[in-house]
Amino acid sequence: MLSSSIAQLVLNIRSISNHLSYLSDSKDFVVALNPNVLSSIPDKEKLKSLKRLISKEREFNYNSNIISLYGYFEQYIESIIEEYVSKLVGIVEQFDKNRTTIKQQFYNQWVKLYNKLAYPKYAHLTEEKLIQSLYDTKIANKNHLIPEYYFQNGGNYKHSVLCDCFVSLGIENISQKIKFYEPLHSYFINKGIYDQNENILYEILNDLVARRNDVAHGNNNSILDISYFKDYIDFVEMYAKSLNALLIDNLYMLKWEGKNSPIIEIKHLYHNTIVEVEVEDFVVEVGDKILVKEPDGNFPKFSIREITSIRKNDVEKNEFLTYARDTVALGLSMNIKKKSKFKILN
Repeated sequence: MLSSSIAQLVLNIRSISNHLSYLSDSKDFVVALNPNVLSSIPDKEKLKSLKRLISKEREFNYNSNIISLYGYFEQYIESIIEEYVSKLVGIVEQFDKNRTTIKQQFYNQWVKLYNKLAYPKYAHLTEEKLIQSLYDTKIANKNHLIPEYYFQNGGNYKHSVLCDCFVSLGIENISQKIKFYEPLHSYFINKGIYDQNENILYEILNDLVARRNDVAHGNNNSILDISYFKDYIDFVEMYAKSLNALLIDNLYMLKWEGKNSPIIEIKHLYHNTIVEVEVEDFVVEVGDKILVKEPDGNFPKFSIREITSIRKNDVEKNEFLTYARDTVALGLSMNIKKKSKFKILN
């Protein structure tokens, strides 16, 4: 779930990392920066020209890397919004079942997008499509959400803007929630800043946005050295992976809330993967999926397992059906905690 956007971002980021490695190697190779070598160039005008060329090349590389890194991040954000909305409308099929903020802000989001239809970025959208979306949601009560409702102005996806963006999608307090998900969780703890305010926690992302805007407007007075730029690349990737995990968790939570099936508690747990449960009016087959709600304090809060075996009275079965209250042992594809609960997804 939500895998293609993050996979593309990681691939794009790797290309920047490879480029930085090349630049670093080139910097070591171009020994013209060594004073002894520079002093051996007799033509002082050529020497000045070389220095200017090196300075311009450094500025060009900086500009290119800033624009590329931010551009890849913005591409990821809008792609993950598309993925998220696509999954959301498949889970929550009626508009009035959405989170309150989605319903409250929908019309404002609709108006904003309608006023942007002339923008090249939204050339693929039509007035008819937006009107159909408005009718479906407000009149027919269908959850016809268009991902572009939740896009922000390009070049401005700093952390606070992203928070506002996802509030419109029913996810509040991103600043605090995202800290619980890896790899940001370990990063903040190892840096000793876990309890700091969001201006410190997300400073790198906000600075990247500011630097991108400076470059776009020709105001690049502070060039970031290659050695520091690596920190920006790493943070963008960590931020995106943690955001991805949070969004997946939120979709599973919505699926859990919308799944009208019994909550099953674990009676006994063996070898961390075999659960003995007591059930009633219950049917299950090998290969079925279960949605697991982890014990409080665990993140992610939800996860998926596959039933790999069914055992009743020491006899292996491919399926199990009971109307009366009965016990059965289920083998799972991954470890599970004793205090976990789950629902069958079939």
